[in-house]
Amino acid sequence: MTGVLEILGKRVREKREELGLSQEALADVCSFDRTYVSLIERGKRNISLVNLVRIAIGLNTSVSQLTEGIEDGSYPKR
Repeated sequence: MTGVLEILGKRVREKREELGLSQEALADVCSFDRTYVSLIERGKRNISLVNLVRIAIGLNTSVSQLTEGIEDGSYPKR
């Protein structure tokens, strides 16, 4: 499962950087602590569905885009 969390974290980080947001700015939008965002991006936290939805909203994307192909470890080209 660690690989899945790392892929998700990588996608969150890439989307956040694409939007020009700092970890702190994303955390503020999602009502999280900045360290929680850092843990997610490093694949160290197994987040709840509710928090995944909050992140997707904060990144102006969908849960499905963040998780596409994640079950088989693939990383679709964007």
